[in-house]
Amino acid sequence: MIDRNFYLENLTAFDELIGSDRTTAEKVIYKVYCILQRDKIWLYNVAAPEELTDEDEDLLIDVENELALLDETYNFRFQEFHELVMENMANEQDSWTLDEDDEFGYDEWDLEDLDDEDDDEDDSEQKHFI
Repeated sequence: MIDRNFYLENLTAFDELIGSDRTTAEKVIYKVYCILQRDKIWLYNVAAPEELTDEDEDLLIDVENELALLDETYNFRFQEFHELVMENMANEQDSWTLDEDDEFGYDEWDLEDLDDEDDDEDDSEQKHFI
């Protein structure tokens, strides 16, 4: 669900802060930008058809247009921020080198060792209870 109040409250806070405290205003507007990206993914890729409303879609379009205008006015460079986030996510994903055969990163030797350990535990438990 999209929280209309979140956008209204934070855009209002931004308007009040931009003249007196640009650093805090930037934090607020980047938070709005990030939540907007999350909500767009939810709306277009995750939400079930019965969860979709025209009001939600209209709200996200309005917020996106408002952010584009603010970006032009204050040079927040949202596109550069988005590209940097995507690049960092790709780098992190590349660093997760998993073995092709096993999604958890264990190779066949590790799995054999784990099986042996399980067998040893099973044997000791059986001896204890006999």
